[in-house]
Amino acid sequence: MVQTYLDPCLHSHGPIDLVVLMLGTNDLKIRFQATPTDIGKGIDRLIKMIIDHSTEETRWTIRKDPFNGTTASWDDLTEIPSGEEMGFERGISYSKRLAPIYEDWAKFHNIEFLDAAKYAKASEIDACHLTRESHRKLGEMVDEKCKEILEI
Repeated sequence: MVQTYLDPCLHSHGPIDLVVLMLGTNDLKIRFQATPTDIGKGIDRLIKMIIDHSTEETRWTIRKDPFNGTTASWDDLTEIPSGEEMGFERGISYSKRLAPIYEDWAKFHNIEFLDAAKYAKASEIDACHLTRESHRKLGEMVDEKCKEILEI
């Protein structure tokens, strides 16, 4: 779905100075049966779409899904209502494996990377969406990173 939306979005918002790409936790849902490698290939396709649309002056940043590594505070996902949907322990394990994969793709494409899990954590309500405080902290870090990239 993101691929379907991304191309027209890039065309309708040009010229673009900076793209911040954040994949959603939904990719980890058990019903999609996606491995971290599969999800990494998906981010590679999105990065290529952005690069193909961009000019030489454009710079890119990619940041990983905030779910990655953030469930470590729970012993297991059986403690929350949507744990089954996220794949219980599989969701925790897979989320922790995504950051290095995303970072490798960022290095491969020579773009910036920000590990959101260092600043944000998923809500205990659904292990998917950020807490209010995490939104604030992550927003501050993204703002700081964007200013650094744009040199403002």
